[in-house]
Amino acid sequence: MEFMMFCRMLVEISFYYSFAGAAAAHFGGGETVLPALLLSVCYILCELLEKHVTAPSAERLQKAGRGESGGAGRFFRYLGLLPAVFWLLLPGMAPADRICFLFPFAYLAAVIWRKDFTLSRYRQTDVFSTFWKAYGIFALTLTIFGGSALLETTVPAALVTVAGSVLLLRALRHGSEVWRHRDYQLRSLFETGLLIAAAWALSRDAVLELLKTVAAAVWNRLLVPVLTVVIVAFSVVFTWLFQLLRYLLTLGHREPQDIGEILQYFTGQGEALTETVVVSDDGSPVWQIVFFVIGILALVILAAVFFRWLLMRAPGEEHAAEQVEKIDHMPPPEDRKAGGIFRNTPAHRIREHYRSYLRCFERQGGTRLPSDTSRELARKTLELAKGTQEGEETLNMHLGRMREIYLRARYRQEVREEDPAEMKRQTSAVKKFLRSRPG
Repeated sequence: MEFMMFCRMLVEISFYYSFAGAAAAHFGGGETVLPALLLSVCYILCELLEKHVTAPSAERLQKAGRGESGGAGRFFRYLGLLPAVFWLLLPGMAPADRICFLFPFAYLAAVIWRKDFTLSRYRQTDVFSTFWKAYGIFALTLTIFGGSALLETTVPAALVTVAGSVLLLRALRHGSEVWRHRDYQLRSLFETGLLIAAAWALSRDAVLELLKTVAAAVWNRLLVPVLTVVIVAFSVVFTWLFQLLRYLLTLGHREPQDIGEILQYFTGQGEALTETVVVSDDGSPVWQIVFFVIGILALVILAAVFFRWLLMRAPGEEHAAEQVEKIDHMPPPEDRKAGGIFRNTPAHRIREHYRSYLRCFERQGGTRLPSDTSRELARKTLELAKGTQEGEETLNMHLGRMREIYLRARYRQEVREEDPAEMKRQTSAVKKFLRSRPG
């Protein structure tokens, strides 16, 4: 189980460094992979201390008639943070790297304080789904605005996040009888070792330069000739189409040179606009200081919001004692999940399928009131679909199964692995009934 704990923390800290690494590189830092590895090892040390020292000590005290473990017992699990403290005090570290290290260190301390030594497949799916969307936008933005050098420093952490997420999600698909098997543990340890070696290699400038050389050779010798042929072919086709357009305009009593005049007119307008727009830069040091302070505050707020978002997905401390050896296969309650366009949990997908059924119901002429329950909507659907080719009993069966999955996910937060796909099949069948009704 320790390797999965390691992967969980490695993914979360690498997620942070995939974005914070660019800010650190801008101010003279750039170490992203090694701090994430160190904090992940600290997390494992704290988990082992909690399991083998703190928890047994609490049990012995309970048997002796005392209900608490005492301050010394609770303190033992924090000893795993000592390597991170020593790393923070190392001389020669860039100030930007030291400041960036403080945020994940504080997050790890909060996780240890809450005794969050659990794993959740749905939580990791949500984190990974959020990462690739956010990092894609981030990388595209840096590329457009000329920040390719900063983006290069974040690529190792991003690759570690992706690889660690794949290893972790693949392991969490199985039950404890699978991932506790000796062969599976040996294979997992081997894969984790490869991940650590790859992370260390990606943090070395020589390896990155070698990868850039290989990528440049592939681009120049393989992709550029193919793209050149495609672009030339597209230019030839576009020229033919333009000549055809000139010919058609000539048939319509328009002189061919009119097109050139129109193009020249728009070109002249563009040149005039270019000459009009002047970017002023007075180089005022006051404004530079103001924008610098605003940027620092924005980065601090973003880091705080990110780690608060991670902590919102962690279980409460009151259930931590039973969950030290437990993998949570159930999604968290709806009121503990942050909303937004990045959410992609099974419960959310089930509700999206139900909303698609409601939209189809309204498009086919159904009337839905805000006070209507799912039972009332099912009755209205049966009335609306009367006269379809299939029987009413079949439609009623699909509606009943759809309501069962929706109500269980919406109000009891119980989602099975096959529920999203089953919900999609049932809603598709109901929508097919609605679309096939006569008239």
